Amino acid sequence: MEDKDIMPADRKQKMEQEIAKALESLRLAEARRPMDFALQLGYAVYVRLFVEAQRRPGLQQHFPYGGFLMQWTRAEEPMERSQRVWELQYQVRYCASIVEEGHFMDKAVFTDRGDWAEQISRLVDLAADGCGWREEPGRDDPSVQDTAIPEDFGWLLEETVRQIVQQGNSGCFLLSRPLMELMADMADIGGEKRVWNPGCRTGGFLKLLFMKNPALQLAGSEEEKDFITLARMLRFCFGGGQVQLRAEDPLKETGKEQYDVIFANPPVGEVEQEAADRFLVSTRKIPLQYLQMMMERLAPGGMALAVVNESVLFRYDAEQKVRKRLAEERKLEGVLSLPAGALLPYTAAKASLLIFSRGNTEKSAVWFYEAFLPDAEEQKKAAEGTDPRILTECEAEAILSCWRRRDALYQKWRAGLTADSRLNKWENPVPAGWEEACWFADPETIRKNDYNLTAGRYKPWQEEAPLPEGESPTRLLLELAAMEKESAAKIQELIEMTKKYE
Repeated sequence: MEDKDIMPADRKQKMEQEIAKALESLRLAEARRPMDFALQLGYAVYVRLFVEAQRRPGLQQHFPYGGFLMQWTRAEEPMERSQRVWELQYQVRYCASIVEEGHFMDKAVFTDRGDWAEQISRLVDLAADGCGWREEPGRDDPSVQDTAIPEDFGWLLEETVRQIVQQGNSGCFLLSRPLMELMADMADIGGEKRVWNPGCRTGGFLKLLFMKNPALQLAGSEEEKDFITLARMLRFCFGGGQVQLRAEDPLKETGKEQYDVIFANPPVGEVEQEAADRFLVSTRKIPLQYLQMMMERLAPGGMALAVVNESVLFRYDAEQKVRKRLAEERKLEGVLSLPAGALLPYTAAKASLLIFSRGNTEKSAVWFYEAFLPDAEEQKKAAEGTDPRILTECEAEAILSCWRRRDALYQKWRAGLTADSRLNKWENPVPAGWEEACWFADPETIRKNDYNLTAGRYKPWQEEAPLPEGESPTRLLLELAAMEKESAAKIQELIEMTKKYE
């Protein structure tokens, strides 16, 4: 899954535009199963590469021996739609008949939609044209052969998936590239660590991890058949590394292999009632089961990072019990409160990144940080779901800086508490005049707060400064919106508390 990043920027932009035009012309934003288009594109990409391998020796290692030659019909060549569909159906069926069982082409069937076939042929031609084929590279020296599949094909498929997902009707929930980059940088992924990504969707996180460290032993689990098929397609196109992809629900896995690092973005929803007692805290909520599963599958000395809905951090009942398990049975390392809109276009719900490890039983203070979009324009882009840059480069660098310096910053926090402490609005102890971007709460303080893990709960209280002359109305409105969101969270917390007495 190596990303050589050798495609020129103008070529990428051209392909992005052509993919967008294809999706718009087919009205995939209104389709019930838009991801089927990506699957069909992946089948056609395989066919085109199979055809190319017949005359490019370097590519032949990626394909089984076919026995006879096939031809690829370009999109601009005159052909009846029905004829193009028949030809691609035949070629896909033939490739499916010669691959090994479990290959992503096994049991592949091409669509009977002529408009899809035309657009798919056009996009595959776009990837093939100008992708840098080296004509017969081994003619003079057989040891010199271009054995890599050009990245253009993998990039075409990956970008098509991304654009379909951005439409919000695919049922596929992917984290943004900047957020995945940040999570990978916050974890220790050096050496040959065993890394697991339960609920891996189309494998984008696994690809990124391989790019950062090819020596990692990577594994991903995904119960949605179409998503795991796309993950296997992308692994084939990009190549590199021994990545184990399992087509199963990670909550139902019978194996109990443990991992040094676990990254997860748990799906929402509930399991069936009979599966509620899988873990120590009985619950039907999938995110809470994921967190308990990660606790069990984390190897000694390992670290886990999970993106969860903000409600997991403050609700009572099962949520509180799971938080208690995290704080008492594992080492809760940190909570990163993500910006509003970080999970758009899937949901506008606030989310946070939970970080915990499995080490010694000695507990330490929990690190907290609130990430924000820097201005109203970025807020607007996030709200519209048009800009995947949920975290800016500067913001990510600031978060990493605080995270990597957290031990020294905690010592400064403790010294501040000793020298001059006060209570914040939640009556939790904080140093007076604290100016760092992150803050902390010790285990005892977290216990007294019923294991509430919302970052604002422990944030240092500050005097409100007088409004500077010419203060931006937009900034005031954003602050008002933040206050209303915090009030709503408090009301929800009170509601959960009163349920205990009904």
